[in-house]
Amino acid sequence: MVDCKVIKPTILLDHLEWEKLSLRNTTTFNEKSIILALSSPTSQSECNAEEAYSWRKGQAIFASGSTFDPIEYDGKVLVPRQV
Repeated sequence: MVDCKVIKPTILLDHLEWEKLSLRNTTTFNEKSIILALSSPTSQSECNAEEAYSWRKGQAIFASGSTFDPIEYDGKVLVPRQV
């Protein structure tokens, strides 16, 4: 496994298990992570918007191959985008 503290990623693309393990660690060097969960349909998505925002405590830019409804997190409405 790649150590995210060494490579310091700013964009995470498609690798759900790696994302789950590393997203929590990116807060030390990224104010926001860009998370692209590009699989479609929604049932095949690597993660959903709620998971991504939760993993990053609301500090993520999330886009997906599927549509997701806006998420309320810590009093803010976060709007996922579709690519």
